[in-house]
Amino acid sequence: MVTFDKKLQSVIDAYGIEMESFTIHEENPLKDIDVGIDICVKYLQRLRNTVINGGLKGPGQEICFFKEVKPMVVGQLLYLFYLQQVECEKPRGTNKMVLTYLKNRLKDYNRFLQAKHICYFYYRRGSTFNDEQFFVRKNFDPKKFLHHPFSVMDVGFTTQCDNLFADFRAHEMIIEYMSSRMDSLELDKTNQKTVPRNRPDHFEFKWTDKKVYIAELAYALVGSRSINNGDANVKRLGEYIGWMFNVEKVDVYGALYDIQKRDNPTAYLDKLKDSFAKKIETLLGKKGKGPGKK
Repeated sequence: MVTFDKKLQSVIDAYGIEMESFTIHEENPLKDIDVGIDICVKYLQRLRNTVINGGLKGPGQEICFFKEVKPMVVGQLLYLFYLQQVECEKPRGTNKMVLTYLKNRLKDYNRFLQAKHICYFYYRRGSTFNDEQFFVRKNFDPKKFLHHPFSVMDVGFTTQCDNLFADFRAHEMIIEYMSSRMDSLELDKTNQKTVPRNRPDHFEFKWTDKKVYIAELAYALVGSRSINNGDANVKRLGEYIGWMFNVEKVDVYGALYDIQKRDNPTAYLDKLKDSFAKKIETLLGKKGKGPGKK
């Protein structure tokens, strides 16, 4: 597990805290997007200043930073730019008009991932065999650099693939956002959604633990194939769990970095296991006691 120095880690932690409280409201998304862009730019500048001034020690830290940390912030920034464009260009009219627009834009974003399928496969698999070539600054080769060419001017804060990985994150996020919006519009259009009379109100239950634990739970449910035989998008599952328990924003992709840097990545699952065992022991103990029993 990679450990950064205190100054760099404090910037990373501060970004996570500020983004955790950031929310995009459907009724006025453009105003919220502007706020999010300002947050990302502010922390990207702080990260750059820290890294340029010797904030990374050795190739291990460098690979982790340019493979995970910088793409997390730049990816969020690019996602907000894409979302801003989608919302600005979205037609004002019927659900059918909006659905047609979103479907066409969705095809464009998927084409990008398909065009970069070799690198995207490396990204999705979590491969590591080319990490030193891709994410160490001294190995940066401008002649092979074809993504976000403006970054070539900032070689002290650029590697071969960090901006590409950021764009992968951004495309996944905008695709998930648009897919979710399309699902909602389809439900409104067909009016086929039925709610059982005895269905509990989701406002009855509130999540009272750390928000990152929802992400840990979502990853575990998908990884165990307990939901849709494993064919489920972990981001949407995390958001759904958050909706059930009145949590406005669950960033499962951002939480993955927090989970990764823990001493114990399965802290919440271990807590559930221990709590379950104690609860069962208590219930069975109570059940075994009756009149005349001690």
